[in-house]
Amino acid sequence: MLTHLDACWRAQLRSLDTLRDGLGWRGLLRGAPLQSFRLDALEAFEAMRRDVRQRALAAFFALPDMDPERVEALEGRGGRAPSRFST
Repeated sequence: MLTHLDACWRAQLRSLDTLRDGLGWRGLLRGAPLQSFRLDALEAFEAMRRDVRQRALAAFFALPDMDPERVEALEGRGGRAPSRFST
């Protein structure tokens, strides 16, 4: 999940660089380049945020179910996984 978040963040930064590079042309077309940049950057950030959230939820719900016997064993040990170094 962190790998995906990192990849999305790097893509977001590249997107902002592209927006910044086209800032001069936007100023000629729309008249307010800084406002235009802010709106486009906010839209890109919201799209990235939705994508990260969607993938995180998909990864969470794709987790395999635990075996009921294993759950009982973990509950009996106070929620700790059995240690191969236990005495």
